[in-house]
Amino acid sequence: MEDFRIAGDDAEEFLKDFSLTLKVDISEVKFSDYFPEESSPEMHYFFALLDSKFKKSKFFRSVAYCESVLWSIFSSRRSYMTVTVGHLLDFSQKGKWAFN
Repeated sequence: MEDFRIAGDDAEEFLKDFSLTLKVDISEVKFSDYFPEESSPEMHYFFALLDSKFKKSKFFRSVAYCESVLWSIFSSRRSYMTVTVGHLLDFSQKGKWAFN
């Protein structure tokens, strides 16, 4: 969830709480389509790539980008489906996890 900059166990816990609190059916969600696993090379790559986009300093963006390139060597997967705050608002109105 790029807007919150969370993944792994944190994202899973957030979605469970989101589902319970707002009564949103997430039973059809395949977690691995949206988030890398906790402490995996994919997760390190995911965050390094995000950092390279959000850092204000050109130097730190460059460092984060280099780190993402390094982690991409060990990562078997490099992209995930995007979930934004807007998606979550839409899901809460529909009562289910549905992009259509």
